Parts: sequence; C-alpha cells; structure tokens
Amino acid sequence: MVSFATSLAMVENKIFIGNGNIISLILQDEILHKEWTAYIINQVVKEDPRFAQAKVRCESRVLALYDDVIREEKAWADYLFKKGPVIGLNAQILKDFMDFTARTALLDIGIKYQAPAPKTTPIPWFNKHSDTSKKQTARW
Repeated sequence: MVSFATSLAMVENKIFIGNGNIISLILQDEILHKEWTAYIINQVVKEDPRFAQAKVRCESRVLALYDDVIREEKAWADYLFKKGPVIGLNAQILKDFMDFTARTALLDIGIKYQAPAPKTTPIPWFNKHSDTSKKQTARW
C-alpha cells in the first residue's frame, strides 16, 4: 500500500499521470482480491464449524503475518521519505495509512487490529484511485 500511495501521490501532484492510471487499475485489482478473500473466509467460517474453529486457532498467526507486512511497509515508508516529504505525503502519513488499511482488512475478516489506528483514512484522495464504482468498465 505504501508504494501505491506514493505512486498515486505523484498523480495528485500532476506527475506521471499515465503511469498513475495504470497503477490505479492494479490497485483496484488488488483490492478486489482482498475483498473476495475476506468474503470467502467469512462464508466458510459461517457455513462450517471446522473453519470457525480453525479461524480461532489461527488468529495469532494471522496477526503475526500482518505485523510482519506492516513492519516492512513502514520501513519502506521511512526509506522512501528519508530525504523529506512530497506535497501531501510523508513517512508518518504512510505509517498511519498502513495502520488504517490493516485495521480495515482485519475487521473485514472479524479480527481486531491490536495497534492504535485511525478510524478514517489519513490519505482521503487515495479513495478516488481505489474506488472501482467511479471507473468506466470495458464494454463489449
């Protein structure tokens, strides 16, 4: 998510607009993967008690995986912005964004995020790039 936000920040600053449009489509694809995965997890947990038990048993492992990814993404944000911010974006905003997106993704599968996280996105302009309902789809 850090790389998506950083790349799309360039579009917001009127730089690399063509690349940004492509990156936006890739982001939307990744969001659909996340949403479908959450849907499948929730369905199998609801329909099969064995999966509900497995979810409980695996929750700490899921949180550990998320913690690893979040730690890597936050380190990447620090690296990208070690020489300073770009207009509207810096390492701390990206770290807050990571907490926000992790909290949301975990809530989607019924797991409480353990760290403090913003309840609203720290990067409001990001939504226009990730909202698939505002894009024209291909027509036959």
